[in-house]
Amino acid sequence: MSAEGGGISPFHIPTFIFQAVNVGIVVYLLYKVLFKPVSDILARRESFIENSLAQAAATKKEAENLLAEYQRMMANAKQDADNLLAQATKQGEELKREMVEQAEQEALKIFQRARADIQKEKEKVLMDIRSEIANLTVFATSKLLDRVITVEDNERIVRSCVDQLDSAMNIKS
Repeated sequence: MSAEGGGISPFHIPTFIFQAVNVGIVVYLLYKVLFKPVSDILARRESFIENSLAQAAATKKEAENLLAEYQRMMANAKQDADNLLAQATKQGEELKREMVEQAEQEALKIFQRARADIQKEKEKVLMDIRSEIANLTVFATSKLLDRVITVEDNERIVRSCVDQLDSAMNIKS
């Protein structure tokens, strides 16, 4: 196979060495110009992603801690609210009991005062009745005897009537 026939050209060693050196230089230049900076960019990107993931994990952990703290605080707040409600209910019941007790005592005092007032009025009315009966007895006796009754007679008659009236009242009571 010759070079003149238009076929495949013969293997030429100096060209091959020249091309191999050119390829080596291009590969070296590509390594220095592209591979090293791209590797650095990829390393920085990988470091950034790792840092971002670590930061995201730390933020997630912090958020979980904050959520747990919030839930604990909410549980404590609910417990405090329940305790306050129970305490307020207890105080309300105690106040209600005290008010009822005070009202009962006040009603008892009013009842006792009314009873005492009634007793006083009863005694007053009885005294008025006794006095009126005594006057009527003296008047009736003086008319019956048709004479003037002395003070001593009046006192004796009045005492007798009052005694009879008292004994009649005590029998009815």
